[in-house]
Amino acid sequence: ILDHATTKTYMKGEIVADVHSNNTPASNKVYFVESGIARTFYYKDIKDISHYFFTENTFKLNVDILTNKKESPYGFQALDACVITEFPYDVIQRLSDSHISINKLIQKLMLDVIFNFSSRLYDMQFENANERYHNFIQSHPEIHAKASLGHIASYLGISQQTLSVIRANK
Repeated sequence: ILDHATTKTYMKGEIVADVHSNNTPASNKVYFVESGIARTFYYKDIKDISHYFFTENTFKLNVDILTNKKESPYGFQALDACVITEFPYDVIQRLSDSHISINKLIQKLMLDVIFNFSSRLYDMQFENANERYHNFIQSHPEIHAKASLGHIASYLGISQQTLSVIRANK
């Protein structure tokens, strides 16, 4: 896999893969965030919404490549200086047929995606904005310290004004 990997450094705010970019080589990758913090995002109307955050030593997998969609609604952005290694998904897929360790890696990545989205869905359905924010701070202090309030608010499903009120009432 490492023979096909590319490691790049991204500046704060730089787009790693843009929204609707599944037809480009960059979107058919599995990313490993070696350092820094990044996020996936999408647009609702013209509003930028944070979908998920990635910290050091985490993988980012574009689930849309597993379903062969022509384009993904998600972009990928560095929130601070990041070192990110990119692996072509088709190489990983091909190697998984003959290497059990690669197959297990794909299984782990998929289980992580399922667990994280299940936890996020539960939070959105059963916690109020105040609870979501305080749980976010406890679970992700490194993201809280580096992500903008706008990115955090959109991730939590609240307005930036609501987040400011919650923070003021600590």
